Amino acid sequence: MNDGFSGEGNAVFSYDGIDEGTDMKQWIAVHLENNLKIVAPDLTYKMFMFKFQHMGGIVEAFVEGEIKTSPSAHQPAGRL
Repeated sequence: MNDGFSGEGNAVFSYDGIDEGTDMKQWIAVHLENNLKIVAPDLTYKMFMFKFQHMGGIVEAFVEGEIKTSPSAHQPAGRL
């Protein structure tokens, strides 16, 4: 979300269970609630989606790896 703080506006969506050749847009619509892991522990799916719709936000690809840093859009000034 645009106004998230310390990662609490973040969520990670998992594509686990999708089959090759599946209509991805339809599959995501069906599995969004169950496959979305919201970072903030006290934020429900409905609350997250309400805030996302009203605040706006972006979707980024999450790349697994041993070393993790913030996406370039989140870097402090002077580090871009």
